[in-house]
Amino acid sequence: MIRSRVKIKEGKNLLKDIKKYKCTADIGLLSDTESTIVTIGATQEFGTENAGKGRNITIPERSYLRSTYDEKKEHIESSINKAKPDILFSKMSKLQLIKRLALYLQSEVQKKITNSKEWAVANTENTLKRKYPYTRPLFAGEDSIKKHITFRIK
Repeated sequence: MIRSRVKIKEGKNLLKDIKKYKCTADIGLLSDTESTIVTIGATQEFGTENAGKGRNITIPERSYLRSTYDEKKEHIESSINKAKPDILFSKMSKLQLIKRLALYLQSEVQKKITNSKEWAVANTENTLKRKYPYTRPLFAGEDSIKKHITFRIK
């Protein structure tokens, strides 16, 4: 199974709270098989020094998963704290909270991909000719990374 994972290294209380719920959500480009979109997504997230046919092109890290989580961590912690009474008094299930948070993060990652000024620019004409048919995989049509961002509850 190929997936981009975000490891939470900070927020020990947040981790403890989530572990109590005994279900988790994977968010990102989730695929049971290796696919072009997952490979491109991982390359964008982590960068590489071995891209291109000659393996001599450097693609810088353009985090959209990890950076979105880092930016939204306080909101997630706040949402968990606000939901605790509802869960305690059975107004909301633990699973509903995890689904809401996963859907929220999915939406925020998709917004980041669309709105990022760091790398949301059109390719030059020469680059488009070289890359055809993968002209703008982050944004274009059926093969866009944005469209494939999803979540899976476990």
